[in-house]
Amino acid sequence: MSGPRLNPDAWLTKRLGKPSFHMAGKVNGLSLEQSPVVQKLAEQNLFVDAKIPVADVASVESVCRMGFSLIDTNVQFIISLSDIPAVSMDGITFAAPEMASAIGEIAATSFSEDRFHRDPAIPDSVADNLKRCWATNFFTGERGDWMVVACIGKNPVGFLQLVRTADGGFLIDLIAVTEDERGRGLACAMIAFARDNCGCEGQAVVGTAIANTRSIGLYEKMGFRLCGAQYVFHHHGATC
Repeated sequence: MSGPRLNPDAWLTKRLGKPSFHMAGKVNGLSLEQSPVVQKLAEQNLFVDAKIPVADVASVESVCRMGFSLIDTNVQFIISLSDIPAVSMDGITFAAPEMASAIGEIAATSFSEDRFHRDPAIPDSVADNLKRCWATNFFTGERGDWMVVACIGKNPVGFLQLVRTADGGFLIDLIAVTEDERGRGLACAMIAFARDNCGCEGQAVVGTAIANTRSIGLYEKMGFRLCGAQYVFHHHGATC
């Protein structure tokens, strides 16, 4: 396995306003004095994230020595699509192009426990806009294979953004319901609608911040089971 490398993310670079990367490769046993990655972190104002399995203690130690800050513990859940409970509710449908602005507003105002909002070096306004762009990318064909919406009348009050997985199932990429409409079962209904209407087989998978107890409770209620966890670290390079 190769040593650490920085893979650029042009989309994130545009949203954060500085060069952005995902760190990949082996960091366990890294010699910090010889790593070009460490040198780059010390010389540039940038953004780098690193995701490390919680059991990989040696790699956790290495990224901490590199100056990364622990931002989040992401927990992953899984369920067979056939085990998702059936839920029938009016107003659940697939997204239409004219819903893009409303969906973007829901995304920009519904998240607070994700890693970008929890990072003190990222202003909330930037994190809000990142979520807005993440969701509306669906309507430009840049991200997501399906989007399910929950509507009251013609007004979207929730959405579920999905990505097809290699086994023919789907990944829950983003899910949100406006604050006033939470607790009515809309999230469960959107996931059930996706099971019944996306033509998928296999499993549904999702990851969420361990601090997001509301989402964890939703997935456990639906029968998802915990299948993994990883630490999420951020580094903002030389900021002075």
